[in-house]
Amino acid sequence: MERTIKIKPNKSFRENARAFIPALYDEMMGYNHRVLMSSRFKEELHAMRIAGKKLRYAMELCNDMFGEEFEALREQIKALLERFGIIHDIDVGLPVLQDHLGYVRTYNQKVSQRSGKLSTKGLARIITGRKGQRSTLYKEVVTIIRSWEDQDMRAQLVGSMQPSVPS
Repeated sequence: MERTIKIKPNKSFRENARAFIPALYDEMMGYNHRVLMSSRFKEELHAMRIAGKKLRYAMELCNDMFGEEFEALREQIKALLERFGIIHDIDVGLPVLQDHLGYVRTYNQKVSQRSGKLSTKGLARIITGRKGQRSTLYKEVVTIIRSWEDQDMRAQLVGSMQPSVPS
């Protein structure tokens, strides 16, 4: 879903930012349909996170050019990306933990004496806890994305970058 964003050399950085930041937001939100559809679309979750990082870093570069509303929106994006990051860490780590649990269980099947068997309770608890944490974070992500859609976050973002009108 990545697209080329053209910078206009005859425009100021601020004017270009007003074009490329909404485009980066659109790129990130281009994944939202699949992400909202199911927590099992791990590749889309990760792709949305990567696209969101581009948006976040661009906003950080431009933070001093725009006002408090822009900064607050950047913080919201940062908070979403932190959740995505933890979900990704769980998605990467869970298979390792599950493989290890499988190895321990295979080992235990080969050991004839109970005293020689390794406990799997702690590892199983960790796996269950990580799955629960992922589920909770995914629900939070869905809530955030839906609220952004309901509140037209894109329009807020664009509005936060407009020149202030003297009163």
